[in-house]
Amino acid sequence: PCYFCRMLFRPFFIFFFYVALTHGLSLHPLMGDNMILQREPLTSRLFGWLDLDEPLVYANVDDEFPLFTGVRDSTGAFTINLPAYPASDGHTISIWTSKKLITLNNVAFGDVFLCSGQSNMEMIVADTYTAQQDIAEGVNYPSLGLLSVKSGWTTTPLTTITSWYGNTTSTTWRRASPAALTGAGSWSYFSATCYNFGKYLYNAFNGDVPVGLVSAPLGGTYIETWLPPEAFPICINYTLPQTGFPKNHDGDFLPHFGNSGCYNYMIAPILNLRFKAVIWYQAESNGNQYGVSDYPYDRVAAYKCQAPALVSTWRAKFQQDFDFYFVQISPADAAGERPFLRDAQLAALKEKNTGYSVSYDLGDPDSPLLSVHPRNKREVGRRTWLAAWKQTYGVAIQAWAGPEVLSVTPVTIDRRQ
Repeated sequence: PCYFCRMLFRPFFIFFFYVALTHGLSLHPLMGDNMILQREPLTSRLFGWLDLDEPLVYANVDDEFPLFTGVRDSTGAFTINLPAYPASDGHTISIWTSKKLITLNNVAFGDVFLCSGQSNMEMIVADTYTAQQDIAEGVNYPSLGLLSVKSGWTTTPLTTITSWYGNTTSTTWRRASPAALTGAGSWSYFSATCYNFGKYLYNAFNGDVPVGLVSAPLGGTYIETWLPPEAFPICINYTLPQTGFPKNHDGDFLPHFGNSGCYNYMIAPILNLRFKAVIWYQAESNGNQYGVSDYPYDRVAAYKCQAPALVSTWRAKFQQDFDFYFVQISPADAAGERPFLRDAQLAALKEKNTGYSVSYDLGDPDSPLLSVHPRNKREVGRRTWLAAWKQTYGVAIQAWAGPEVLSVTPVTIDRRQ
């Protein structure tokens, strides 16, 4: 780091620290100690809010030139665009106004992934087959950043989130460690599929590239709740009624699973963050056996439209052409229409730069969390990493996807022989 730059800026920072007020500058909860920002070739962003008497905000990295500037918009929000940084860790980012200084420590630039969907993405490390080993190995990934978005729903898009850890609010990222991965009996600790994906990627880079994982799933949800409003004109015949549906096993109305509810609460507030790719694990609810007669349209036909619409509209809303991977769902005791939904999931491949991993052979009928929640999430994460390692990173590997049916030829069998 530049010694002259540090000496130049440090007195001003100390001054700002002493005159800092309790208001004037606040950062989005995605901005915090231990965070991972997307590395080059993408640029990354800092964002938050300013008071009305604060038109400008400044930032720098490691107390060095250049200074980066953000301007308050009419809503009070600001964005500071940083240049593209190479993979690295241990940075300090200072953000200040005339009244307040905020310093973010242990910041890294690496590859950041958004993991979303329903309960199989939500399922935590402690509830998997390899929990004890995976938790113990957490100490080996100091540049693997974890952040969980608190689940919820709303009828209007939010601008901020609550990140959480173990049912407690936490406004900072956590780096992987046994403590960050422990928490049996709660769905609020970190996603096992997301963590295992990140772990395999981290190891593939020999720890030289920090990896950030943002987990934002909610169990039992239909794809409709994750679609932004712009997706429904694309799938014009597949819009859930605003009241009376969907329902749970007992026939109770679940308004938070309706159109755009989880998108508004969990995805809309994080649109400013840059991602390398999205990992999506959802379709079980759209293919379950409950409420089949009540569903207002053909769920399989709907999903064939909704899956690619999710990809295209998320890319448009994030203003990023990130890669998109999904997990093809496993079998379960109550199959319902899941076999057909498994095929419908493949419709997402119509969109460019998409891929998937197969989990059909990973069924777990004895899972204490019901057969719909198989415990071998390490393998799910590994297979999804293989797809990304091949497609996103262009590594020449042979075994990176399961077999695909190219053609079917009918055969007449004489059962008397």
